[in-house]
Amino acid sequence: MNYSCGRGDEQVPSGVGSYQGTSFAPMISVVTVVRNGEQQLAQTIGSVTEQTYRNIEFIVIDGNSTDGTLAIIRAHEKWITRWVSEPDGGIYDAMNKAVRMCSGAYLYFLNCGDRIATPETVEQVVRAIEKESPDILCGHILEMHTSGNILSTFKTTSEYQLFLLTVCHQAIFTARRVFDKVGGFDTSYRICADRDWLLRALKVHHFAMTYIDLPISIFDTSGVSSRQRRRLRLENLKINYKYFKGSFYLFVIRQAGAKIGRLVACAR
Repeated sequence: MNYSCGRGDEQVPSGVGSYQGTSFAPMISVVTVVRNGEQQLAQTIGSVTEQTYRNIEFIVIDGNSTDGTLAIIRAHEKWITRWVSEPDGGIYDAMNKAVRMCSGAYLYFLNCGDRIATPETVEQVVRAIEKESPDILCGHILEMHTSGNILSTFKTTSEYQLFLLTVCHQAIFTARRVFDKVGGFDTSYRICADRDWLLRALKVHHFAMTYIDLPISIFDTSGVSSRQRRRLRLENLKINYKYFKGSFYLFVIRQAGAKIGRLVACAR
């Protein structure tokens, strides 16, 4: 196992960070989990280090990589508050490990290969946090495809929309108090544990999700959930039955009807 702790102010390079906010200035914990990500990790780290907001705790959890990932981590070590490299039980086991390590008021998970949208993004998020102290703050993500970019938004106004929608964890900043109450990710889900966690927070513990009209992340569409479509559908089906049990069959029929309607319209 490899492990490193940050060294206070040495983790924040001089001359970076122009934020002039209130005295609240909450610490934001940014977490990146990675395994064998040597081709993409540097750009993810770069999107964190270029943020204008200074009070960021950056934690990297490596799943015992066998490529050049550790060399990249060590090359950027002055920017990383804490990192660990050891075997784990998958992405959500690594994310649970990170939650226990985080000390920030808000937590944000940025996968290896993804990027924070702009250097000002965290600063803009913090301004919204200072105004409302939301439980969960949700923005947009920009999906990068070979055919072009797609802006995905996640605002929901009904139970049915929440049933249909998968909110990417790269789009949300979550207050520490929510994790303290809800607990960690259910690692029995290999792909959709973040959706299970969010629905548990919203529907079981009744936390609120606040929306901000802001792209948060540039999303890597080659990730695990993008590659394993069949398992993704099965896990979502199980999660929907779990949290929408009273309306599950009605929603499934409504969803099927909408698909049939689209097929009929296309056939005309």
